[in-house]
Amino acid sequence: MRPDPKPIHEKIAERAKITTKVGDQPLWEGYGQGAATRTPDQVKTQPEMGLAYSQLIEQIRPAVVVEFGTAFGMSGMYWLAGLELNGSGHLYTFDPNQVWADLARENLSAISDRFTLTIGTFEDNVGILPGPIDFAFIDAIHTSDFVKPQFDIVASRSGPGASWCSTTSASPETCVTAGMLSRSIPGCVRRRCSAVGSALWSWPEGFAGKVLSR
Repeated sequence: MRPDPKPIHEKIAERAKITTKVGDQPLWEGYGQGAATRTPDQVKTQPEMGLAYSQLIEQIRPAVVVEFGTAFGMSGMYWLAGLELNGSGHLYTFDPNQVWADLARENLSAISDRFTLTIGTFEDNVGILPGPIDFAFIDAIHTSDFVKPQFDIVASRSGPGASWCSTTSASPETCVTAGMLSRSIPGCVRRRCSAVGSALWSWPEGFAGKVLSR
């Protein structure tokens, strides 16, 4: 059954329309693609997926949600919607692209103040987290060279019963890497595979945050 949109989700749809109008924006130089650009439409979270994200947060009620990268704030707005509907929790979102982050901040602020947006990579700024990660969304550069070290940090910072999600539609390599890493944790379960392109895994209860992928 698909989740029904709520007024807060309609506000997200309006923000998405506004953001689409900004057109091409520069990629972060760390991608190594020179003067390449992307439009918000090219990297946005589709409404069906976003509603599933929001409902997920409502169900698992995390205190500390981590997302990287923020991009234009589309997925972040849906994580925030879930937190706002719960009346608790905080989103820590990371993106090294100053231009994109400025646009994202406008979007996130329109939904809730339950967020901290850091302009920088997750790896370099993980120290700002106030405690164990309850939920992580790994959605930055979709190659194993980046995903594996990021996974290590998420694993070492996660509390018992934490969950993590990775987009599988963005890159087949991300999907393979995510599945491989999840299988390296005894008792880790793939809880859900969404038809719209994301997969969710949960740590086993009692998982101590061991670094697994090196």
